[in-house]
Amino acid sequence: MSRSKLRGFGLAERILLLVILSAGFVFGLSFLRQGIVIVGKSSRANNWTHHSAMLLKFDSISVTARQVGRIRFRVKYTYLFDDKKYIGNVFSHSQPLTSWTEEEALVLKKEYIPGTTIKIYVNPSAHEESVVERHVRPAVWRAMVFGIIFLIAPFVVIVLLLKSKRSPH
Repeated sequence: MSRSKLRGFGLAERILLLVILSAGFVFGLSFLRQGIVIVGKSSRANNWTHHSAMLLKFDSISVTARQVGRIRFRVKYTYLFDDKKYIGNVFSHSQPLTSWTEEEALVLKKEYIPGTTIKIYVNPSAHEESVVERHVRPAVWRAMVFGIIFLIAPFVVIVLLLKSKRSPH
C-alpha cells in the first residue's frame, strides 16, 4: 500500500492494518506449509512397498485440553527389509495436523493390537523410513483450505477498509 492511499488513516489504524495483514499471512502460511509437507510425504509413500511388521506398541494419547476427545497415537513396530531388522514409529504422516476422535481410536485399538502382524509401507530407497497409514486425512485438506483463507483474508480486509475510507459518509 502506498502512503497516499493511507492518508485517511491514523497511526493506530495503520498499525492495526499491519498487524492484521502480518498475523493472518503468517498463520495462513503456516497451515498451508504444514499441509503441503504432509501431502508430499503421503504421496511419496504411495510408491513405497508393502511389508508386514510386528506391532510392539500402540498407545493413544490425548491431544490437548483444548481438543477434548481428540486422540493421537504412539506406535512402535519392527520389520525386516533385505534381511535387516528395522524399528518404525510413524503411524500417519497426517498426525502433526490431525487427530482422531475417541470412537475412531477405539476402532483402531481393536485393529492394532500389540503382538500382532500389521501392514506397513517401507521406502525402498531408505529402508528405515516407514509408515502404517499412508493416506491424507480430511483434516489436513481442511487445514490447507483454512490456511488459504487466512492468507487471502487480510488483503480482503485491507481492500474493504480502503474502500470504506474513500466512500463519503
